[in-house]
Amino acid sequence: MAVDETQIGVVKTFKDGVATVIMNAQGGCSSCAMHGMCGTDSTSTEHEIPTDIELEAGDKVILYIDPSKRIISALLLFIFPITMLVLFYYAASFFVKEGFAVLIGLFGLVVAFFINRMIDKVWGKKVSFIIASKYEEEYDEDNS
Repeated sequence: MAVDETQIGVVKTFKDGVATVIMNAQGGCSSCAMHGMCGTDSTSTEHEIPTDIELEAGDKVILYIDPSKRIISALLLFIFPITMLVLFYYAASFFVKEGFAVLIGLFGLVVAFFINRMIDKVWGKKVSFIIASKYEEEYDEDNS
């Protein structure tokens, strides 16, 4: 299954080659813990995007989102916490009994989620989008 690298947004304002675009969160984004990394940290977000395309307020545009950012978000969200759980458990198992090592492993899981949260707050606003083109509704109807 291919990852959708585009999203549709609506131009709020356009001035001096910079469009302010409003994007609505996609289906899975609303429940994702790393939503800031993809730029969808609420039901809708506003992004200022430089473009050479002449736009007007109300125009729909197709936004390109770098797939590597989505992959990094997925790795941070899923792989990093599990890795921290195993590392904390493994390190603790040398010093304490198994029951305590499990608790320390779970503490590592909590630490991973806090680290993810800090990463989301710091880098989440630095996500860049590219306006690929204006969205043509006729084009969408012909291809469905």
